[in-house]
Amino acid sequence: MALDPKSTDAVVIAINIARDSNQPDSAIAIAQRGIAAGADKTILEPVLLGPIGVAVKKAQESKERGDWEGALQVAESIDKTSGSPATKFFVGLSSFQVGLDALQTSQKLGGEKGKDAKESKVKACAEAKVAEDMWATAQIAITAGGSYNPQGAAGIMTNIQQYGEYIPQMKKQCCTAK
Repeated sequence: MALDPKSTDAVVIAINIARDSNQPDSAIAIAQRGIAAGADKTILEPVLLGPIGVAVKKAQESKERGDWEGALQVAESIDKTSGSPATKFFVGLSSFQVGLDALQTSQKLGGEKGKDAKESKVKACAEAKVAEDMWATAQIAITAGGSYNPQGAAGIMTNIQQYGEYIPQMKKQCCTAK
């Protein structure tokens, strides 16, 4: 890459070395430098999807919100570089999952009774707002990236439409001062 920064082959080799060394951030940075220098973005895209795939797989296996947030961060970072339908799809998928967890947490917190109910409602309100923001991001990203996985995109959009009606209810229940 030092001799020819726009050499797509050199960029792919450097990305693979970084990825194999478990340095996904370095792989992304190398790709960004290569694309900025003029390397072929269409050839680099499949290589860039590797770190997203690893992050999404980890999140799917753990089902932990923190892992979905990590997948979202990786997808957004790579999307800034390649801006392809695939990266946008993964931004949408990850945003949807973070929003779903936030909605479920909001519902759980909003239903608490007793002495901690007021504090729980404040937290529930914050979670409902996270869900709303994440699903807005998901809808935009899925619309732009739906061609990458039409069936997956349709499922996400259906779920947002179906469960999205609960967000205003949670906000009304938990975000109003009482």
